[in-house]
Amino acid sequence: MSDYDPQTEDPWGGAQLALPPTDERGEPRDVVAEQSVLGAAMISARAAAEVADVLRGTDFFEPKHETIFDAVAALHAGGHPVDAITVGDELQRTGKLPGVPGGVLYLHELTSIVPTASNAGFYAEIVREKAAHRRMIQFGEKVARAGYLGEGDPNDTIEQIRVELEGILGERTVAAQTIGEGWDEWVASLDTPPTYVPTPWHEINDLLGGLKAGALYVVGARPGGGKSNVGLQIAASLADHGPVAFSALEMSRDQLRERLAAQRGQIPMSSMTRHDLSQSDKAQLVLAKSAVQRLPIYVDDRSGVTVQQVKGFARGVARKGGIAGVVVDYLQLISSHDKRMPVHEMVGEIARQLKILARELRCPVIVLSQLNRESVQTKGKGNQPAQRPPTLADLSKSDAIGHHADVVLMLQRKLEADDEPGDVLQMYVAKNRHGRVGRRDLRWEGRFARVTSKPLGMF
Repeated sequence: MSDYDPQTEDPWGGAQLALPPTDERGEPRDVVAEQSVLGAAMISARAAAEVADVLRGTDFFEPKHETIFDAVAALHAGGHPVDAITVGDELQRTGKLPGVPGGVLYLHELTSIVPTASNAGFYAEIVREKAAHRRMIQFGEKVARAGYLGEGDPNDTIEQIRVELEGILGERTVAAQTIGEGWDEWVASLDTPPTYVPTPWHEINDLLGGLKAGALYVVGARPGGGKSNVGLQIAASLADHGPVAFSALEMSRDQLRERLAAQRGQIPMSSMTRHDLSQSDKAQLVLAKSAVQRLPIYVDDRSGVTVQQVKGFARGVARKGGIAGVVVDYLQLISSHDKRMPVHEMVGEIARQLKILARELRCPVIVLSQLNRESVQTKGKGNQPAQRPPTLADLSKSDAIGHHADVVLMLQRKLEADDEPGDVLQMYVAKNRHGRVGRRDLRWEGRFARVTSKPLGMF
């Protein structure tokens, strides 16, 4: 047995580390963040859903906070209201109220000290990260003890360590299978056509087949290039097949409703924005009402949310059953909880997380993205303004966006003779991981905030 002390010696022969014991250093925790999470969950149903997606009871440092959170999670999972009274009743019913010093009075204190329920997701991320750091410390100490004891087969010990590490990372151990297993079932599945949700434009369906579950679609355009209108139209198409989670970081719920009413009711956007509706417009608005109200599009119009909050909202919609898709407007407005991360890395990581979300929820995720403002400007004959086709390199902030996407669509309004955008919207399929690329010309109907397929013989 070695006399090596991990608290004082460097095992590689370097200088002494002289680290104080863990209990003297203090385990990583943020009690205020824990209190804020619980307080927010008890004053906002949305916050309760959000934190339930991010945390588990063992993430809390304070035992009483773990007990309270378990009660919050149980109420939320059962579809019951979550507030200080119902949580107190749940703790009383399960016999766990004595484990919360201060009892019901402490629950009411939590609801009064939380700064704002809208930041619940951010507080939850703090709690989750502190818990991860504590688990890292515990895991490291366990590995060190196993090494010092030197008992049993090292290979068995390493395998046990690996399984535990996967648990810390939130990963599931899956059964290993060779690539040939399940061959007959796979061949049988080839007799069934793949399932796609059609886009609103038959020209694009001709290239893509439609929108595929588990895929990440990026729709890029310059500012004012129509990406929000396109995103909303895609959301409406998806909503014909089930609930849709729409994270609107740029526009409010009313603004989205306004555009959708214009699209479905063929009501001029100018009349909508000025609140100057004619009798004919009002009649069309009545007709649009039923078309819009039947669409299960759930909107989160908070600004400055993190990708974890976007994912939490989407999971909440998915719990309603059979989520058809997720739309995010737009990528570069999503915030990072790590302000130290360079912008290009942050945007790339957000795109990666949205790809993971598509695989997790088994639905298409459509994320709108800015193109660099001057990305497609060039000079033509006589040094006159001209356009070039947009490319993946034009995606704003990070080239990793295109790397993680399964499909990238680029929008560009075609210039007329006077160098002003006309009524032709060029949609480029710049990347298609499983099919063809190319350009299709669609009809820009800015009056009604929409893009439509071209009539036969047009263009």
